[in-house]
Amino acid sequence: MNNHLGLNLTKVKLPLFNRLPTILLGMLCLVFMLCGAGCDDNDTPTPIVCDCSADPTGPITEIESIVIRTTKGYYLLSPYKGFLNICNPLDSSLRQDGLMILASGQLKSTCEMPNEYPGIQENFVTLENWKVPDDSLFAQLPGVEIRIIRSEDYGVPPGFGYYVTVGGMKILQPHLPAVGGNQPFKTRVDAFKIAVLVAYKLKAGLHPAIAVNDLVFFKII
Repeated sequence: MNNHLGLNLTKVKLPLFNRLPTILLGMLCLVFMLCGAGCDDNDTPTPIVCDCSADPTGPITEIESIVIRTTKGYYLLSPYKGFLNICNPLDSSLRQDGLMILASGQLKSTCEMPNEYPGIQENFVTLENWKVPDDSLFAQLPGVEIRIIRSEDYGVPPGFGYYVTVGGMKILQPHLPAVGGNQPFKTRVDAFKIAVLVAYKLKAGLHPAIAVNDLVFFKII
């Protein structure tokens, strides 16, 4: 094919145009790679903030719990929710080890406890209101029975133990777990705190075993 300039256009080589589809394909691949790395923020999960700096996520209402004094300060412990880490200053009237309360406020975040408590929930909360019941708060919990027993009734030196029932699972512990020599709990409060932890573990489907670290954390030994 000749034009008026006498050029044979069928023999003119246009290398750039010949490679144009390949260049465009490469550019498209680059765009997709960049977008996959961060163009769509909705595909990137937001990390959970596991401390008191987290924003409130919803209310908590009358959570059955007890106050526990630990090596890390005061917590609330619930047979249903696990550990409640109080983010605001705890009222002085609540600083009683083993005090039973109905806790209300705002939930900030829920995370798994650190190494010593794998699988156990730690809830960071702001405690806004509470009720101290007149009678035993844990006497008629749905699906949970906790009783404090006297160790001497079970052939153990005088002291305290616990009996926990969750569903069809029953645990009778007339002395300190994880410690040899059949030593009883020295106080009803110490036995009660561990009993609530055992009840929570059973409710959560965790192994109910208690370790020496638990007794240390709860300031029992």
